[in-house]
Amino acid sequence: MASLDWQTLLSRSIKAKLLVLVVAVLVAGIGLIAQQAVSQMREETQRAVVDRLETDMALLAEDIEREVNKRKWALEQVALVLAPALAAKDATTLQNLLEARPVFNSNFNRGTFVVGVNGVALASTPLEMGTTGANYAERDYMIATLQGGETFIGSPVIGKPLGTPVLVLAAPARVQGRIVGALAGVTDLGKPSFLSRLKDFASNGGREFTLVDSRSGLVVASSNPARMMPAMPVPLSDLVKTATQQEKDQIVATHPINAAGWVLMASTPLATAHAAAAEMQGRIVDTAITVTLVAVLLTLLALRVLMRPLAQSSWQLSQWTGQGVPFTSGLSGRTDEIGSLTHRFNLVSEQFQTQRRTLEQSIALMEKAGALAHVGGWELDVRTQDLFWSLETCRIHELDENVAPSLEVASNFYGPGSRTVMLAAFKEAFEKGTPHDLELELITAKGNTRWVQLQCHAVVERGQVTKLRGAVQDITRQKEDAQRISDLAFSDTLTGLPNRRLLMDRLDAVLTLSQRHTPHCALIVVDLDNFKLLNDSYGHFKGDLLLKAVAQEMAATVREGDTVARVGADEFMILLTELSGDPEEAVQQAKVISGNLLSGLRRNFLLGRLHYYSTASIGVTLLGNSQEAPEEPMKRADLALVQARHSGGNTSCFFEPRMQAMIERRVELESAMRRGLENNEFALYYQPQVVEHVEGHRRIVGAESLIRWRHPEHGMVPPGEFIPVAEESGLILQLGQWVLTTACAQLKQWASKPHFSHLTMAVNVSARQFHQPDFVATVLQSLTASSADPKRLKLELTEGLLVANVDDVVVKMNTLKSLGVSFSLDDFGTGYSSLSYLKRLPLDQLKIDQSFVKDILNDSNDAAIARTVIALADSLGLSIIAEGVETHEQRQFLASEGCLAYQGYVFSRPVPLEEFERLVQPWLTSFARDSVETLLA
Repeated sequence: MASLDWQTLLSRSIKAKLLVLVVAVLVAGIGLIAQQAVSQMREETQRAVVDRLETDMALLAEDIEREVNKRKWALEQVALVLAPALAAKDATTLQNLLEARPVFNSNFNRGTFVVGVNGVALASTPLEMGTTGANYAERDYMIATLQGGETFIGSPVIGKPLGTPVLVLAAPARVQGRIVGALAGVTDLGKPSFLSRLKDFASNGGREFTLVDSRSGLVVASSNPARMMPAMPVPLSDLVKTATQQEKDQIVATHPINAAGWVLMASTPLATAHAAAAEMQGRIVDTAITVTLVAVLLTLLALRVLMRPLAQSSWQLSQWTGQGVPFTSGLSGRTDEIGSLTHRFNLVSEQFQTQRRTLEQSIALMEKAGALAHVGGWELDVRTQDLFWSLETCRIHELDENVAPSLEVASNFYGPGSRTVMLAAFKEAFEKGTPHDLELELITAKGNTRWVQLQCHAVVERGQVTKLRGAVQDITRQKEDAQRISDLAFSDTLTGLPNRRLLMDRLDAVLTLSQRHTPHCALIVVDLDNFKLLNDSYGHFKGDLLLKAVAQEMAATVREGDTVARVGADEFMILLTELSGDPEEAVQQAKVISGNLLSGLRRNFLLGRLHYYSTASIGVTLLGNSQEAPEEPMKRADLALVQARHSGGNTSCFFEPRMQAMIERRVELESAMRRGLENNEFALYYQPQVVEHVEGHRRIVGAESLIRWRHPEHGMVPPGEFIPVAEESGLILQLGQWVLTTACAQLKQWASKPHFSHLTMAVNVSARQFHQPDFVATVLQSLTASSADPKRLKLELTEGLLVANVDDVVVKMNTLKSLGVSFSLDDFGTGYSSLSYLKRLPLDQLKIDQSFVKDILNDSNDAAIARTVIALADSLGLSIIAEGVETHEQRQFLASEGCLAYQGYVFSRPVPLEEFERLVQPWLTSFARDSVETLLA
């Protein structure tokens, strides 16, 4: 049966005809009356609103122009006062003069600043605005002021530090007619200012006032925050025309503000002018509706009596459709059209019930499968916008009721980005029939965040898309698993920082962009000084705590956008991006950041209950502008880091090409040292230690063993050249063990010779060697293997050894002390303040460093330090010896102060074993001063 159109319906339905007739008559009559009354009232109220708007706009324009002139005059007057100091570029005086004018500064809520003729700010207030030192030479208001010589009001701009519109007024400063700079005042339009009056005038009746710059068309200020900053068309003659076109429901007028080159534009909604007319129109409409409803009710009441038989059949149909029972109308016995229709409905009902039970079983099975796979279905009717969700879809969205919401409510479950993608996919599927498979972020009804995979395809019926249908699957677990895999692949598990792999990816991307991107980038390598010593002394748990603290410190120090990565046990790398395009300025920026890092890491860290003082070595290099592999800048940064370590650590070093040769030399030296250990190229030299008796006699009582290296090609290599390399490479452990073993063996040989059995042997021990866990065992092994007398072995420790884990130092010293080994504190007074440790350490001797002895006769400070050390040793019951004694005058001074043990060139240089033994013989046969001096002359 063909569907009925309105014409057919009206021709067959008495009810419809009557209703249409009643409504048409009432609407036509009331409409004519309302049109005349409303039209006249609109004209009168609109004229009144326009007059009020123009009056208020004139008052507001006059107020703004007065405020602008006042600030221009204030700038010009203060500029006259600042001009002499500005001509002299006296930043301090300028700063004081600015800060001494609080009344003037109050006119500019964002502060004021003074610039020289080059555009660089010399002073500013308040200081925290960060203006001093910035360059404003390219700003339009500075160009106009410094070149044009007139007070200028700049166009409004978005201030970078603030993120809000700012307005700058600038006045030139002259000395004898010559422009020497400019004074600028900044007004933050996002805060209360003299332009806030726009909001006061706009607070009544929905009016809006907008201040437009006639030069650029930019909005200076507006009572409507949504209009801040967007440009308006120029010239001014087009402003009202364009505004009226854009705002068709507005009354618009303008008024010039000549002092600033601005135009004040005011608008008020037509609805305000026509409010009274609208009210009258509303009353007429209400009356019309009431009359119409009464007429409709009366008509319906009349029709009810006429149409009662059909109403009974309609009720039976509603019972069938609502409860699913077979249709059995009370009119089924009738033979007319209604009776025939009832019979056919009964047959259809039976078929429908069978199909319905089958469908319900299928739906139940699908719901169970969807629940297991976390997959739900959905369908959208594009004509009615009705949305259907399966039970699992409702569960995924955490809806308490298993009923789909409207499309608008459903889209709100997705964030702005996901919602835009989803709606665009729906639109394309509807218009082009394109299927989509999306991954979207979902915020459930209970506020939980989930990830879903949304599938969408179009259902086409008779050539038209009638429905959108698809599935939604909860993939939160899969996304979380993927993120965990990514974190494991690209993050350091201890610190949470990016690892080497992620850093290499970002470095490679930066190097690729550097060919097209002007700003420079830099790479910083940070290595913690003595980190292995911390692990060896306190365990890896403390080391891990330090690494976490250091990671937090570095992440807080660098800028947003920079990458801090952990690439080794105690090594970090930092990728700095968006540095200056100028290479020299980029270098300075990188140096400032590396300096901040160095300062932040040079402090005490609280590791549990341990206060640990940490320092770091830093290497820095710029990335090249040409294409290079990531390994190249990393290599340069490592070279700079090595140079920082060689400088003693606790410093930063910028890469220089000469470092390459230095590092190659050190690598070559390290390799040669390893070969030297294998080929027995090292030997011990001995320098005598002499004691002067009260009677004036002197006697060699021992020797300090000093390692020497005779290279087969280069000859004698100075210790100062190869010892630091040995310390850094770890070869110092092998060298130290070799020295200790050789010295103990020599002690054993001397013990069998009557003339040498009284000699002691002093052996230097490095901090790295001493802090080895098996140090005591290695000393005992050397003594046991050689059968040397432990009482003849003296271990010389440096002050730097006492910095870490003094408790462990004391335990090791006491253990060896109990066996007879003695200890001397070498280089006392040159390094760390160890006075608090002296009373705890089982020392036997203090050694006055040669740096104090060298100028002891000429430098009163060195002499005072020597006296203090001698007095300190005496008060603690320790022996004292001075090294580096090169003249008899130095010896005599030391003797006069109470130091009677010496070591230095005045007696002998370090010499090989045979020469040392020949030197000892005369000292044993004669103790006379003159004979000794003759032998050593």
